[in-house]
Amino acid sequence: MFLLVDQEVSLLLFSDLVHFLSLPVTKTSHHEEELVTLSTGTIIGAAIGGVGAVIAAPIALGIVGFTGAGITAGSLAAQMMSSAAIANGGGVAAGSLVATLQSVGAAGLSTTSKIILGFFGSAVGVSVEEAAEALLKFIRRKWDRKNNK
Repeated sequence: MFLLVDQEVSLLLFSDLVHFLSLPVTKTSHHEEELVTLSTGTIIGAAIGGVGAVIAAPIALGIVGFTGAGITAGSLAAQMMSSAAIANGGGVAAGSLVATLQSVGAAGLSTTSKIILGFFGSAVGVSVEEAAEALLKFIRRKWDRKNNK
């Protein structure tokens, strides 16, 4: 139930973000106002990136070996823990990367972490969508030039 509630809260926050991103924005440049709107593709890219990041992070941690039951023997997480322990004279330092990942793997992401991760994921989603859109425009122009000759 706790996981379900967290996912619902995360999805609610991302739906609010998508709504915010869909609003027109006025920006002033050299004393002229122009209307900046975001395309549907950009909004979808933000939503997919944000929700995808929040869902993928715990899965990725589990694959690496940071699980709810602790660090999986023989995993990359175990190798990281061993290296950190050797570097610190036999123990893993509190607050280190390994300790933080172990904590997140065991307890899950906090709501604040999910929000931050979601915003970064949204930024990546928007960047990927914009890059794909620019690439498609470039390909279409090349195709049109080739076929109009």
